[in-house]
Amino acid sequence: ADTVRVVGIGDDIYYEYVRPPCVEQAFYNNARKVIYRERLADSSCANPLLPYASEACCATGDLRAQRSPDYLYDQERVLFTTAEYRCAAIGKMSCDFNDIGGIEEYQMGYHWST
Repeated sequence: ADTVRVVGIGDDIYYEYVRPPCVEQAFYNNARKVIYRERLADSSCANPLLPYASEACCATGDLRAQRSPDYLYDQERVLFTTAEYRCAAIGKMSCDFNDIGGIEEYQMGYHWST
């Protein structure tokens, strides 16, 4: 994983990492598009060098994406390169998708697009 959200220490002791807001540069090179689960919902630009979104993988010519089965937890945020690697590992590629199949409402989050 490119990020950690919760860490377990011993029996029944857990710490949650809360990322401080506004600590990245406002402008950066090579911005990538991220989409919130489906094209009509919300999209934004993100820095591909930061763990900002999950992977979205498509077969060639397909606009319906899927998550890699290798993700570690719901709404896991990874670097763009990690997302590309996970897609390639299942014979697909990062894509500019319309929606993502097979995820529930609680699994929503931003997904890397091309």
